Amino acid sequence: MVVLALGRPFAGFPIAASDGRERLFLRTDADGRAAFRLDRPGRWLIAGTWLRKADKPDVEWESDFTTLTLLVAAH
Repeated sequence: MVVLALGRPFAGFPIAASDGRERLFLRTDADGRAAFRLDRPGRWLIAGTWLRKADKPDVEWESDFTTLTLLVAAH
């Protein structure tokens, strides 16, 4: 997968994949790429959150999030 922010590759973006039994964590590389090995069939949720200090006077933090749900078929 490739993660983009403002149309450009997002390096260092933390993402997690979970099937409800196991949770895997990665960060994207310099090109915004990351690859999970989902080696069990079932539903998987991939999620990430971009948390950053806000530049607005009345807000301390801002965040954006993304999710993707996959169904991994049995071999």
